[in-house]
Amino acid sequence: MNFAQLIAPFDVQQFFQDHWEQRPLYLARDNGAHRFDDLLGIQDMDRLLAEQVFRADECKVALDGQIVGAHTYVAPPGMRVMGRVATDHVDAGKLVQWFAKGATLVFSQLNHKWPALQRLKQTLEQELAATVITNVFLSNRQAQGFSAHYDSHDVFVLQLHGSKTWSLRGSPIHLPLKSQAFGKGAVDPGPLTAEFTLHAGDVLYVPRGVFHEARTSDSLSLHLTLGVHPHLWVDYLADLLRSAAQRSVDLRQSVPADWLHRDAAYRMGHLRRVLAEVVEGPRLDELATRAYAQAVQDKRESTLSAAAGWLLSMEHHHGP
Repeated sequence: MNFAQLIAPFDVQQFFQDHWEQRPLYLARDNGAHRFDDLLGIQDMDRLLAEQVFRADECKVALDGQIVGAHTYVAPPGMRVMGRVATDHVDAGKLVQWFAKGATLVFSQLNHKWPALQRLKQTLEQELAATVITNVFLSNRQAQGFSAHYDSHDVFVLQLHGSKTWSLRGSPIHLPLKSQAFGKGAVDPGPLTAEFTLHAGDVLYVPRGVFHEARTSDSLSLHLTLGVHPHLWVDYLADLLRSAAQRSVDLRQSVPADWLHRDAAYRMGHLRRVLAEVVEGPRLDELATRAYAQAVQDKRESTLSAAAGWLLSMEHHHGP
C-alpha cells in the first residue's frame, strides 16, 4: 500500500495543498471493512500476543487517561543466558487481565514483528521523505486509554477493527516542535471542533498540535497510528550551517565572550557577514542538496529488509 492508496479516493496533491500541516481530514470508506485486512487484523493481534515475546519498551498499558506502571505486567526474571537475565519481558497473561479491566494496550513499532507493517512503513518513508513510526492500539469496550493531548508529529489513524470515536479540539501551538511536546507547559485544548466515529477501513489525519482523544463504545477497537516525522525547515537550515562550517573558518570560530556587551549594530553586522558567506557562497546549491539528501536518508529508518537475501547468497556463494 502506498500513500495514494492510503488516502484514496482523496487526491494526493489536494491533500498536501489543503490539509497537510493545516487541518484534519476524515475519510470514511463505504463497504471498506476489509480494506486493511492485509495489514493487521484482530486474529493477527491474538496470534502475536500468543506467540511473540514483548519487551516492556514495546508495550504500554493505559487506563482512564493514565499510564499503568510496567511493573504490574512485566514477567518475573527468566533464566540466566550468557551471563544475563531478562528482566523486562512482558507477561501476556497480565496484559490480558489489564485489557479485561478496560485498559488500552499500545504496541510500539510493531513493524519489527509484523512484516506487513514494516512494508507500509518503508513505502511511506520513501514517499514522504520522513520517519514513520507505527503504533498499534488495542482497546476494550467502553474504554478511553489516553486523555486529550496533542502530538508533536503528524498522525494518520487507520481503523483496523471495530470502531472508535475521536474528538478533536483546538491547536494552541501551531505545528509544535519536539521541544514543545505535550506536557512541557500548560495549554488549553479549547472547545470541541469536530467528532468522528471511525469504522474498520476509515482513515483520520490529525496535524501535529491538534488536541485529540478517542473512546470506544460497544465494540473492541484495533487501530494503527502512523506517526510522521518530516524534515522541518529549522532542521534543514541547521544541517546546512553545519555542512557549511566544514568549509568556513568564520563559522568554526567561537562567539566572543563579550558578545552580549557589544552594541546591536556590531552584532547584527557580524551575523549578516557570517550568514552571507553561506547564502551567497558559490557552492550553496551543492551544500543544500547534500545536506537535504543526507537528512532524508537519515529519516528513512527502515533497515530491516536492506540486506534481504544475504543469507541465501552466502549459501550459494562459491568463492575461492
